[in-house]
Amino acid sequence: MNLRTVGVLVSLLTTGVLVAPLPSFAEGNPEPTRMLVNAPPPEAKESTPSTPSKVGYVWSSGYWKWNGKSYNWVEGNWVQIVDPTRKWVDPTWSREGEKWFFTPGHWY
Repeated sequence: MNLRTVGVLVSLLTTGVLVAPLPSFAEGNPEPTRMLVNAPPPEAKESTPSTPSKVGYVWSSGYWKWNGKSYNWVEGNWVQIVDPTRKWVDPTWSREGEKWFFTPGHWY
């Protein structure tokens, strides 16, 4: 391990925030990609539709996105319904032990 790599690892460990992406899944697979973060997300903001309901679209609530250093709020948006037999699941953060997992919005 070179000196630069050691410096980066020490920096990450001293900040107390490490991120480890979990495996990505192929498009169309009902299992979404998840991200592991040591820092909990802030409380969710109110996310209401920007316009009246659109035919052929479903509202996806806003969420906190981790950028590797901090959380940024992503406003909700309309998602086009491609397959009416599937249900939209909003993006979520869930706690498992001391870690936080992000599950992006996806069709189920």
